[in-house]
Amino acid sequence: MTSDQPKPREALGKALREAREKAGLSRVALCQKIGISENTLIRYERAGLEEDGQYPSSQNLAMLCLFLDLHPIWTLLKCVPEEHQEAAEQAFIDYSYEPSYQFHFMQTQYLALLKDNQIQREALRILTKDPDELDDDEKYLKQWLVEQSQEIHDRQEAFDQRMLAFMTLTGAEKNESLFIPGPEAQQATDFFDYLAEAPEAGRAEQRIDAQIARKYREIEHLKLHKKEEPAGGETKTDSSTNSNPPTDPKEDRR
Repeated sequence: MTSDQPKPREALGKALREAREKAGLSRVALCQKIGISENTLIRYERAGLEEDGQYPSSQNLAMLCLFLDLHPIWTLLKCVPEEHQEAAEQAFIDYSYEPSYQFHFMQTQYLALLKDNQIQREALRILTKDPDELDDDEKYLKQWLVEQSQEIHDRQEAFDQRMLAFMTLTGAEKNESLFIPGPEAQQATDFFDYLAEAPEAGRAEQRIDAQIARKYREIEHLKLHKKEEPAGGETKTDSSTNSNPPTDPKEDRR
């Protein structure tokens, strides 16, 4: 593991207490935000440190991550049972270059740990509740859930647009290869990689529009250029210059 990453074996209770103190919140203030008793929070802050420590439920853990600005994946990793710690560390060492694998690993461990998906039920309850009946914390959580969903939607849409643009410009939809001579061939090959580097979905879509417009102009220019070239050494003829006009079918029948 890299030195700038926290150790997975660090106790959850220690991380919660340090995050609360860093946020400048007292136990009473944090308990009021989450809706738990002070004794419950004390047990949470002893999780992994003392025998009477208690790991929070999925709903309370999600609330703690929100109000204490904790990274959800690293917080969940601190809850992984001891027998899985070595596998967890090995996953982060071997696959640190691939964040998607880290998320998949933590997701499976999370489901195995909780045996119940309380977070989804709580999110569904907040999203379907009458807006006039939401308290301040529920309104904040609802706004956060909507923003997260919109971000996922925007990224997926940008990815789909990149794939469509790449397939169109390379002829992949027709199982063909688009021939662009010279330096343009390299640009067509690197088009998807170039768009994939765009950090924001909006900028990615703007780059897609600009690149597609430029590529199509180049393609039309190539098609026009090919039409002007003689094929097989034959001189291109224009039907309008033919001295023998086409025969009228009616005259042939006569």
